[in-house]
Amino acid sequence: MCMAFWAIPSTEVIAPELQNNPLKLGQYLDATITEIRHLIDTQSLPIHCTHNFQGINCRYLGADVRACFEAFYQIRELVRSKWYALEPHRPRIWDT
Repeated sequence: MCMAFWAIPSTEVIAPELQNNPLKLGQYLDATITEIRHLIDTQSLPIHCTHNFQGINCRYLGADVRACFEAFYQIRELVRSKWYALEPHRPRIWDT
C-alpha cells in the first residue's frame, strides 16, 4: 500500500511575505522539512518527506495502516504547531 500526506501552507496566515515569493516559500518549507526529517529519524517513522516549493509531501510505502496513520499524525501535529501554533488534535476519521 502506498499513501501520501500533503500539507500546503496558507501563506496569508503564516507569513504574507511568502505569498508571492517562491524562493522564500521554498526556504520556509526547507526549514519545515528539516524538522520533519529529524522527527522521522528520532521516532523511526516509516515515511519519506520532500517538498515541491509549494507544499510538503510525505509518503508511506508498506502494509501497516496503523503505522501509516500514526506516522502521518505525528507529521500533522508538527505542521499544525509550527505553521499555525495549534494544539494537537487527532482527526476523528483516523480513529475509525
